Amino acid sequence: MCSHSQNQKHYPELNYGTGAKWIKSLTQNRLSTFLGGHFQDVNLSSVLYTHHIDSSHHVDLQVWSAPGLTKPLFHEAMKQEFKPAKKGDSFGPSWTNHWWKVTLKIPSYWQQYERVQFEFDPGCEAMIFSTDGVPLQGITGGYGGDRRVEYIIPPQAVRDGKYAVVIESSCNGMFGVPWDGDIIAPPDLASADLVVPNQDAWHLMWDFTTLREIVDTVPGNTALQNKALVTANKIMNAFTSGDPENIKRLRGIAEDVFGKGWYAKGDKIYNEGPKKAQIVGISYCHIDTAWLWPYSVTQQKTARSWSTQIDLMERYPEHRFACSQAQQFKWLEEQYPPLFERIKKKVASGQFHLIGGSWVENDGNMPSGEALVRQFLYGQRYFESRFGKRCETAWLPDSFGLTAAYPQLIRDAGMKYFFTQKLS
Repeated sequence: MCSHSQNQKHYPELNYGTGAKWIKSLTQNRLSTFLGGHFQDVNLSSVLYTHHIDSSHHVDLQVWSAPGLTKPLFHEAMKQEFKPAKKGDSFGPSWTNHWWKVTLKIPSYWQQYERVQFEFDPGCEAMIFSTDGVPLQGITGGYGGDRRVEYIIPPQAVRDGKYAVVIESSCNGMFGVPWDGDIIAPPDLASADLVVPNQDAWHLMWDFTTLREIVDTVPGNTALQNKALVTANKIMNAFTSGDPENIKRLRGIAEDVFGKGWYAKGDKIYNEGPKKAQIVGISYCHIDTAWLWPYSVTQQKTARSWSTQIDLMERYPEHRFACSQAQQFKWLEEQYPPLFERIKKKVASGQFHLIGGSWVENDGNMPSGEALVRQFLYGQRYFESRFGKRCETAWLPDSFGLTAAYPQLIRDAGMKYFFTQKLS
């Protein structure tokens, strides 16, 4: 008998049960069941709202449909005769525009809640205006991953118990019309609801969504990806509906990845880490001036997208946004002057960054040298005349090919930097 066997009769017991083998793919696929789907009555979706009403007493809808494929602006639309409308009504065909007058009556006891929202889903794109014509934010209807249908009602309006907005809905999707056809089915008005969101549940949803995005995008089997997957799985296992405190505890689990107390730090979290960052991320909205839609839709998309960014800057002063193409600024100046003035203020405050220095995000191979020079000449001249400054960064993220003359042209246009993601 070996000598060590006399002193130790068996190996140390480290696992006292049979356990279960972790099949990573099954756990990862399971994450998709925590929101919506077949289990929406019992998963996180079941606790996202505290109140939800859509009666005609609380939500009054009036609509006017512009004739043909015309795109009337706000003041012209307001002169027309509106008629009653309701949820479930259909509007179309593709590329048509419809204007809505919305009057809301807000229950007095809703003043106790942190946030009250109006959710408007026309099944297509839309833009919310104030009653005097200021674009407030964009809407993306439907049920894709880019859906955004909520508008936050100002606290003073909640206290007053009434609020009104004007909405322009346009019968096209994020990428125009379907790839396999030339029309979309007339979209239905799927929601026009007053709601009180459960803010803790929504914050948990964003935490969970971020964990899922880490799992789906970080390279496989890395420490961060595995930790995010295990943490998201723990949240699902610990979730119980009907217990408000449970939601807060689950957010604590998410801190295993995001860091303890990260949410309470707000924008002060940017003071942590190296003083000089080597990589800086900034939000940006790439709008093709001409692609899968008419020019008139480009003009609408620009106003929707940039008004949404202004709204985010008002709520989160640390938010920064960059955008190029002088042509789109010019359209905005001509058709949406109140929004253009708001953008000028955000440019002056350093929140809205002018980039590109050219008239549009042009092709970089086919145009002649003279054409490329004039892109920069007209673009920089416009930015300087409207905003008092020129762009310092040339910006062509989506051009298929770049001329070798660009370094010289960019420098002569007064710019220091160049950004692209297509060097093939």
